[in-house]
Amino acid sequence: MNRSSSQLDQPLRELLKDRRIKALLTALDRLAEADQLAMVTTKVLARLSRVSEGVMFRLLPNKQSVFLLWMESRCKRLNLIVNGMPQGRQGLLNGLRNIASDSALLSLLFAPPMVDETLRLHLLRFRDDIWAQLFARIEILPNRPLGIPSRVLMDSVWQNLARMPRAIGSDYESQESEMSQLPWEENAMENPALPNSESVKRLALNDNGFVFDPVSGHSFSVNDSGLILLKLLQEGLNAKTLVQRVVDEYEADAHEVERDLMDFSRLLKGQLK
Repeated sequence: MNRSSSQLDQPLRELLKDRRIKALLTALDRLAEADQLAMVTTKVLARLSRVSEGVMFRLLPNKQSVFLLWMESRCKRLNLIVNGMPQGRQGLLNGLRNIASDSALLSLLFAPPMVDETLRLHLLRFRDDIWAQLFARIEILPNRPLGIPSRVLMDSVWQNLARMPRAIGSDYESQESEMSQLPWEENAMENPALPNSESVKRLALNDNGFVFDPVSGHSFSVNDSGLILLKLLQEGLNAKTLVQRVVDEYEADAHEVERDLMDFSRLLKGQLK
């Protein structure tokens, strides 16, 4: 990655020793997790990090340098994971779990890029590089599904990572279950992490998608697809039966319904906390 300042030419580890630098990078993690990187200002960054703008610019010469340092440090961490993956199925799964469990790395890969053209290009080139490295791992996997191109398999892995929750405090329990097998494996839906049945059944909902939890007093809304899934979850159906019902009644694609169910279940569990 090209650097735009002499400050960034210092060894990365030396800069990262400074607690104020760490505070700035952590604040950028939070903004990325909230998909707010694109329009962030140094004033917002100073408020979140509790590092004044004056101190910020004594440490690093400009806003672009702060972002470049954030990308460089998180890129280094992600590259260590990807480059350290042993070959084979289990090595790939372990690496994907490590990525999925780190919200900062997921934000680096999937948050909307910055408006600044230099920063945006750096970020997109890095994402392309990680995509290519994971694709190379998949190309040499044994026992891949016959007749399915490696690019299609890679796209399914990438989409699974993109659906992982990135907000601080998100429920990461389901990630261990979802990343226990590769997306194309036949038994991927045998034991999904569905919400607690009793917690779902207590919810009051109407046909407009308004949902009320009488225990917590919390209310939220779901879209049409979420309403269908929620009603079926309230019937106490297991995952396979639920997916089949949706496929039969709405002529939907089974794989898409499975993915939607896992996504919705993860979000619903967060609402039921």
